[in-house]
Amino acid sequence: MAMAFLSRLNLQEILQTLSVLQWVPVYIFLGAIPIILIPYFLVFTKFWMVSVLALAWLAYDWNTHSQGVCPVSELALKYLLTQKGSGNAVVIVVGGAAEALLCHPGASTVFLKQRKGFVKVALKTGAYLVPSYSFGQNEVHNQETFPEGTWKRFFQKTFQNTFKKILGLNFCTFHGRGLIRGSWGFLPFNHPITTVVGEPLPIPKIKKPNKETVDKYHALYINALRKLFDEHKVQYGLSETQELTIFGSCSHWPFTYCLHPGGHYQPFTLPGFSWTGRPQSKILKTKDLSPEHNYLMGVHPHGLLTFGAFCNFCTEATGFSKIFPGITPHLATLSWFFKIPFIRDYLMAKGVCSVSQPAIEYLLSHDTGNLVGIVVGGVGEALQSVPNTTRLILQKRKGFVRMALQHGAHLVPTYTFGETEVYDQVLFHKDSFMYKFQSYFRQILGFYFCIFYGRGFRQGSTGLLPYPLPIVTVVGEPLPLPKIENPSQEMVDKYHALYMKALTKLFDQHKTQYGCPETQKLLFL
Repeated sequence: MAMAFLSRLNLQEILQTLSVLQWVPVYIFLGAIPIILIPYFLVFTKFWMVSVLALAWLAYDWNTHSQGVCPVSELALKYLLTQKGSGNAVVIVVGGAAEALLCHPGASTVFLKQRKGFVKVALKTGAYLVPSYSFGQNEVHNQETFPEGTWKRFFQKTFQNTFKKILGLNFCTFHGRGLIRGSWGFLPFNHPITTVVGEPLPIPKIKKPNKETVDKYHALYINALRKLFDEHKVQYGLSETQELTIFGSCSHWPFTYCLHPGGHYQPFTLPGFSWTGRPQSKILKTKDLSPEHNYLMGVHPHGLLTFGAFCNFCTEATGFSKIFPGITPHLATLSWFFKIPFIRDYLMAKGVCSVSQPAIEYLLSHDTGNLVGIVVGGVGEALQSVPNTTRLILQKRKGFVRMALQHGAHLVPTYTFGETEVYDQVLFHKDSFMYKFQSYFRQILGFYFCIFYGRGFRQGSTGLLPYPLPIVTVVGEPLPLPKIENPSQEMVDKYHALYMKALTKLFDQHKTQYGCPETQKLLFL
């Protein structure tokens, strides 16, 4: 029986999997030696002197990496560029670990568009910038990536994210050739690698370079690198039409961490929405969003599970990146979710961020093209989520307007038609025990204990699956706001009123198209 089972498997796939995973136990073993043996020798054996000598050497050698073979830290780079005379060449792999995941045969992709720190260091020290490109670097191994939308791909991404966060490296599943001809293994393929070193780009020495100067020389460096690539690509095996692709913002990262309080976005087709009879989620654009601005988007209504916002802004299920090119969405949610292992990694992988002031301010103040979505009604609005209702908790929710004013972010109203229709909820009277329990539950955990139901797996049965009804998120026209560091209450009230007016207009324009009667009104609580 076992042989019959193995005969049905792809033997090549088995060997390939073993070859690409063989380095995992090696890393574990090498890491376990110092972590386990040094404390063990120190406490439980008579060879404690070995541990003492090892720790003493570690303490003595602690900063050596900043003065020789150096880390990519500003301290180490400045030491080499200012303290050891001239003639030093510091080599930085600018794309870093993120670029490793873009490494495939035939690819010519570099992660450079937003990587400008090395230019700033060069300006501070007056060091020349030298572009270089290694032809053949991507050809010596094959990297394995499971198909998008599959459960294998989901777990591959999750594991790579966790691995990157802990060790700062990307867990790449790759293989080359083995010791025997035609076999799979860890050895690189026999392919030439040629590093072409370009012409140095003179840089002035500026103690405190401003952003415009950094951007100027960063653009000159990119142009020089493109020129270098184009001049030599045909000579080293690439076609005349091959172009150097330069990636930049987090929205282009295929599956790696963006280490800041706002999470890290990864385009992903949500496998959980692939069942038959699923809610048909859709996003409707009424106006373009320019990547030159940042946006604070109000998400309405909350619903029970916020299906529309999650599908449209946290996954590529509805093609957000094609509808709004250059925009990176971040949906904000409760902070305590990010204290739970695995859940936090899953949410951060979708670009979800904490609905805290530091996280949102970070996204609105770093670069442009960021879209932060806030479910303004919050968990309180979840108890209002019953079919055929359009009640929003918004009348006194003005903090998001104040934050938008402080950063000059445009306000974007959205309304998701069908969000409250996919589940039925059991509501309790305010004097009942269950309502008091729900309120107490919220005080402890931050959200309501809602009792709801949908359909089951069988026709006509009751269960927890949502009803197969359309969910359409309509994204309204951005409302430009001035940048005011300390906006007055009158100013906040003014733009809050304009936002509610824009949201009402958006709802009225599309309500009949998506199943609401002409007489239906948007009610603000």
